[in-house]
Amino acid sequence: MAGPGGVFESAPKGTLILDSSTILPAGSKLLVDGASAVGMTFIDTPMSGGVMGALNGTLSFMCGGDDEDIERARPVLNGMGKNIFHCGPAGQGLTAKLANNLILGSNMIALSEALSIGEKLGGDPNMLSDVYSVSTGKGFVVDTYSPVPHYREGTPASKGYNGGFMVKLLHKDLGLAVQAASDCGATLRECGPNVAVYERMMELGLGDKDYSYVYQYFKAGRQAPA
Repeated sequence: MAGPGGVFESAPKGTLILDSSTILPAGSKLLVDGASAVGMTFIDTPMSGGVMGALNGTLSFMCGGDDEDIERARPVLNGMGKNIFHCGPAGQGLTAKLANNLILGSNMIALSEALSIGEKLGGDPNMLSDVYSVSTGKGFVVDTYSPVPHYREGTPASKGYNGGFMVKLLHKDLGLAVQAASDCGATLRECGPNVAVYERMMELGLGDKDYSYVYQYFKAGRQAPA
């Protein structure tokens, strides 16, 4: 963005930059200042919904910036998603995104560990998923992005855990959430340890698998699945 030949150096004045990457909120604020110095506008617009959301045009965008700049961005964002949230000033879109991915990664761990226990007790993962999908355990990781192969066709779990949100990317995002918490004097006593689960999966060479592969990791007793 700011390096030689980058956007700040190359784009025309008046350019509106929509950044959908996941970085620290403080980083977004620095880029806002850098853009302003060269007559451009930078807003953070991280997204949620993954590969399936992108394919279906149903992504959710969490935006940080001034009201008028978010309104300028809406026609572009509406072409890719159906939920456009103005979360506040610069950096607040990223605050929402990091917190969301902390929930996402933690929920997948909770579901996968529960399913693996249920199976070892003799339960059928499809039946268990049917129960959870209409019970208090229901949610995105159960009924939309199931880690059980072929429970929901089209999910990465039904494609060999490929073509989704890779473990290494979620691990990166969770690390950013831990850093952001530290920057504001907060702690992640309960969810923080979940970072270690995905880190261990990376150590086992599973970083390129979809994060729902954590289900197979638990089934294998926290080892690399055979």
